[in-house]
Amino acid sequence: MKHRACVGAEFENAETLLISEVHMLLEHRKAQNESAEEEQEFSEVFMKTLTYTNRFRKFKNKETISSVRK
Repeated sequence: MKHRACVGAEFENAETLLISEVHMLLEHRKAQNESAEEEQEFSEVFMKTLTYTNRFRKFKNKETISSVRK
């Protein structure tokens, strides 16, 4: 018996992100936080996800990711 995840209609045609893209988003969020007046501490899940994406990302820059997406 196969189970299918039920997601909202807004996700039906959504593309998944590459691990490299997730890493870039997390790094951007971290940089925003570091430049803010009051730095907030990130959760353990955020930091573990950042470490995971850094370890397993294949592409290191936006240009490479864009060429893979084409």
